[in-house]
Amino acid sequence: MKDQKFGILDAQALLANDLPSSFGLFGAALIYLDIDHFKALNTKYTERTVDRTVLPQFQRLIADAVAGQGHAYAEGGDEIILLLPNQSKAMAEPFTTDLLAAIRSYVFYVDTDEVHLTVSAGLAVAEQPLNVAQLPEDANEAKRRAKMAGRDRVVISDNARPAR
Repeated sequence: MKDQKFGILDAQALLANDLPSSFGLFGAALIYLDIDHFKALNTKYTERTVDRTVLPQFQRLIADAVAGQGHAYAEGGDEIILLLPNQSKAMAEPFTTDLLAAIRSYVFYVDTDEVHLTVSAGLAVAEQPLNVAQLPEDANEAKRRAKMAGRDRVVISDNARPAR
């Protein structure tokens, strides 16, 4: 089931169903993405224009990046959750860093204007199956810390719960 607004990313409601089966040999990772300075973009171009131009381009970029590696869920207009099944921190951290670099270098268009975006990302990793349910909260908190630390960066949750 795709999110109804753009039909590109999975509906956020699917995350609850996908989380329990995401744990594998290497664990599970979840990334919470939030476009930086989104209000300023909406103020400059209007929300309707950004919804029609930038957000579909952004969501397609995310969908292409996660294809074959996991799932992307529309959390809000400027927020996206990525679930990376069977991924450890050592696997998910470079993926997240590369994704931020790809977003930073991508040229988005609002009609003929070129727009460059950055995102703040929170990464959380579960090293045992019982911790998977906490991934969204941990990643969201890490994303908040990324915003507070200056944006355009990845912060890794310090709530790691190692296997026992």
